[in-house]
Amino acid sequence: MKSRHVTRNRIASWIGAFLLFSVAGMLSADSPSDVERQLYVELEPGARIAEVAAMHDLAVVEGVAAIHLWTVEVGADADLGQVEDDLSDDPRVQNIEAVKSLEIPEDVQRSIPDLGISISVDDLPGQEAIAVLGAAGAHQRFTGAGIRVAVLDSGVALNHPLLAGALLGSGVDLVDHDACAAPHPEGVDADGDGWVDEGVHHGTYVAGLIRLAAPGARILPIRVLDAEGHGSVLRVVEGLRRAAASGARVINLSFEMLEESNLVKDAIAELVADGVVVVAAAGNRSDSVVGFPAKQPETIAVAAVDPNLIKSEFSNYGSEINLSAPGEQVYSSYGDGVARWDGTSFATPLVSAAAAILLEKYPGLDADRVREMILEAVQPDNGPSDYSGNMGEGVLDLSSLVEMRSSDRTSLKLHPSPGGTRVSWSEVDSANRYDLVRGMVGDLELTSDGAASVLSAATCLADGVTAQDGLNVVDAAEPDPGQPFYYLFADDAADRSGFDLPDHGVDRIGSGGACSGSEHESDEEEEEEEDDD
Repeated sequence: MKSRHVTRNRIASWIGAFLLFSVAGMLSADSPSDVERQLYVELEPGARIAEVAAMHDLAVVEGVAAIHLWTVEVGADADLGQVEDDLSDDPRVQNIEAVKSLEIPEDVQRSIPDLGISISVDDLPGQEAIAVLGAAGAHQRFTGAGIRVAVLDSGVALNHPLLAGALLGSGVDLVDHDACAAPHPEGVDADGDGWVDEGVHHGTYVAGLIRLAAPGARILPIRVLDAEGHGSVLRVVEGLRRAAASGARVINLSFEMLEESNLVKDAIAELVADGVVVVAAAGNRSDSVVGFPAKQPETIAVAAVDPNLIKSEFSNYGSEINLSAPGEQVYSSYGDGVARWDGTSFATPLVSAAAAILLEKYPGLDADRVREMILEAVQPDNGPSDYSGNMGEGVLDLSSLVEMRSSDRTSLKLHPSPGGTRVSWSEVDSANRYDLVRGMVGDLELTSDGAASVLSAATCLADGVTAQDGLNVVDAAEPDPGQPFYYLFADDAADRSGFDLPDHGVDRIGSGGACSGSEHESDEEEEEEEDDD
């Protein structure tokens, strides 16, 4: 099969209405669909699927106009290979691919949740799988606040008490095509495996673990899997792009495919290049072949260990694994209660939560640097030695992660509060002095490590201690408390060049005052502007 790869538009072009164009009715009612003769066809912008289908004698099954991607079926009398070749030669066709399936790793593993447990929702934060990550101490400093994490899964129970205040609305359902990502039980064994609705609350379980490990993050549920835990490439690609267009900085993929998909590969690669962190489950086949999309280099591939940090028997392993996290004897939200379930699907959201925590501390990090810092902060696993070098860099460690420093220059953040606007900051690598300059806003506070200081027109932070600058310079236009405003953040790191001065704010270069004279002083200053509420 030939394929055509053309760079697609970036995240900005995806913002707007995603129009679902479902034309399953175009298939003959007495001619059942043959998935083996179905193809995904991605068109160039402006091309019309009806015209392409008519030329190549295709039946259109369904599609998503906003991403130019369609499922088509080749007629029973046509030569499938010839049709693929003809589509590759059609200049209106950007990409073609055979229809491929995906499913939750626990379906492959034949694992179902244990509902016969006695712990309550209130007990979940203290469970061993969360405690071993050092979560309690980490949450005293960072919780993932302000970071959006998309969960592409089987839906999320919107009214579960664990998830109260964590969800970004009701999400979106790309399986049943509505604006509510709640799970949809079917009540039948749709895939003929002897189980009914075995994946229906898989997404609820995943979302609960993100809530436990990053309690301040906001979770965006996007339903791409049915109640049996199965899905399609079309839905995943649409879900990935919807997540990015909705402002998700992290995307959790707790499913796997036994065959790779170029469409999914391209979508993930583009998102990661645009700064979105994609975290994926390694798979539950106890195999050295890591599942896709986890094996894709741009993702963070997560294997599973038990609470003693020993490799879970079911977990895939191999050189493509980045790290592991607890995925055995894990408790989370299920239905309207609590369950225990094992799988790499549940190690994965703990790493997604870690990415949210790190992005709260340093919101300007790109996806590659997020991966690097998470992998630098791991704790060692406890074997067995047979898997040495095949379980990634170690086990997720939130307590170490929050202590790490980056040279990122976007560590100052603005947060609305009842009394106005609060500014928080994180340490920057190689810097001992931090300057914040802003307009005079009476009730602004600066917080670091839980301590708060009222700011004046210009404030210096030397070794984490707030000192008065003495320059009483204000912005020309003074905002009211709680309104967006601009600030400049400068530190004394040696590599702080390369940022242009904004057209507003106070120019602090060469200003002197109490913040000058540091032994780490540099001739250059850098600044960042932000207009968050």
